[in-house]
Amino acid sequence: MRKPVLSSHIEIISPAFYIKCWVAMALGVVLLFLSCGLPPKQQAQKILQDGINDESVIIRVNAAKGLKKIGDVQGTKILYEILRGEDKNGVVAVLAALYDLKESRYAPVILELGGKQDALTRAEAYRLISIMEDPKCKDILIKGTQDKIAKIRRFSYLGLEKFNAKQIIREGLHDIDILVKIAAAKALGRL
Repeated sequence: MRKPVLSSHIEIISPAFYIKCWVAMALGVVLLFLSCGLPPKQQAQKILQDGINDESVIIRVNAAKGLKKIGDVQGTKILYEILRGEDKNGVVAVLAALYDLKESRYAPVILELGGKQDALTRAEAYRLISIMEDPKCKDILIKGTQDKIAKIRRFSYLGLEKFNAKQIIREGLHDIDILVKIAAAKALGRL
C-alpha cells in the first residue's frame, strides 16, 4: 500500500489576479486616506485647539506654543494671558516656551518677572532676558550677576555678551560656582 505523499507545489497565478490585488490594495489605501477626515494641517490645528482648552496649564502652554509656531495669533494671546496669571507653573512654562520660540515681544512683563521673589520664575525670566537685545536688559543682567542663584548669574553673564560688557563678564571668572565661571569664560571667548 502506498502512503500519500504531500508535495509542495506552486500554483501559477494569472497576471490578472495580481492586477486585481494591486487595484484592491490601492483602493484600500485611498479609502484609508478618505476615512481619516481632515487634511494633516487642519488635524494639527484641531489638536492644538483642543489642547488650549485642557485643564492642565502645561498642556495649554504647549498647545499655545504650537499655535504660535504655525502662525495662529490665538497662541500668542493665550501665552500672554498665562504669563500675566497667578499660576507659577504656568508662568514658568510660558517663559520656557518663549525662550524656545526666541520671542521677546513681551519684554515689559518679562523684565518685571526678573524681579520676582520666586527663584524658579526669576531664573526662567533671566534665561529669556539673556537672549533679548533691549538696552533695558543690560542693567537687569548686571544686577543678575550679583544674584544668590547661580543659574541667574550664569544667564546674566551669557546675556551680557551681546552688550560687549567684557569687564563685568571677567568678574564671572571668579564666581564661586564652576558653571558660572564656565559661562563667563565662554562669553569672553566669543567676544
